[in-house]
Amino acid sequence: MTHPRSGNWSTHASVYLTWLVPTVVVVLLAFFQPWVGTPVSFKDVVVVAGGIIPDQDRAALLDMGVKAVFGPGTPTPDIVEFVRAAVAERDSGTYL
Repeated sequence: MTHPRSGNWSTHASVYLTWLVPTVVVVLLAFFQPWVGTPVSFKDVVVVAGGIIPDQDRAALLDMGVKAVFGPGTPTPDIVEFVRAAVAERDSGTYL
């Protein structure tokens, strides 16, 4: 982890819907609560996913609150730009 508000987890199994994403969100919220000092919700963190994820699972992840799902071959600058824009949007108070 390079910054207290970022992280990277990887899995090669399809546990992202039932375990990985929900667990990451719970851990992030628990981590930020004492650090921020005010109640923290899912909208306070930017969660993205990536890899070989079937379309129906992509939709489920987005419904869970994941802000973007990047497939294999997505250029790194595109991901970086998305994350920067999402963080700026969150910090401006317009993040939904």
